[in-house]
Amino acid sequence: MKNVMLDLETMSTSNNAAVIQIGAVYFDFTGRTSKDLSINIDLSTEMTSGFGVDASTIQWWMNQSEEARKFIFGDPLVKSAEAWMNLDQFLMSAESIWSHAMFDGVIIMNHFKKLFSRFNTSYRIMRDIRTLISLSRMDLDKWKEENPRSPDNIAHTALDDCYYQIRYCCYAMSLL
Repeated sequence: MKNVMLDLETMSTSNNAAVIQIGAVYFDFTGRTSKDLSINIDLSTEMTSGFGVDASTIQWWMNQSEEARKFIFGDPLVKSAEAWMNLDQFLMSAESIWSHAMFDGVIIMNHFKKLFSRFNTSYRIMRDIRTLISLSRMDLDKWKEENPRSPDNIAHTALDDCYYQIRYCCYAMSLL
């Protein structure tokens, strides 16, 4: 499998957002998945590295489920540079990286540029979920209403979001 679904949980909506969790899953468009990655990042090391938080995002997190907050801020916490090196290693065999590319992709590129001067994975393999949904003419809201998350899939946890996004992206791809 050469596709990766990637999701970030952040403490800001800016392109310089501090990231508190990374999730990534290798998959194919039949819906099969293989190895995955979930990393909780120590927020203080993100901030020390120059990444930011904003009040509205903190308030938004305070309104999320207790289960999501516990999962996001739970141990083990990995220091920022180590987390991003782990992601870089995980992505080495990816041919396509799917995400909300204008959000997650920009934040990823900013992190690698600031922390390591470069991203070993080419920006050319970044793919955007929203573009796929639009091209397929899929009614995502209706699909989500008819295909809710399973009870063990926690919204706003990066890895669980990846698995849910794989489900609806596979459906969108089947429409094409």
